[in-house]
Amino acid sequence: MNEYRRAVKAAFAYGLIISLLFHIGMIIHLNL
Repeated sequence: MNEYRRAVKAAFAYGLIISLLFHIGMIIHLNL
């Protein structure tokens, strides 16, 4: 159960980082 919870946290953090990078990329693209 503990391993599952850790996997969920890792997946959530990964998705959050991807989302942040995507939004930053879009902002830079729109500013060009």
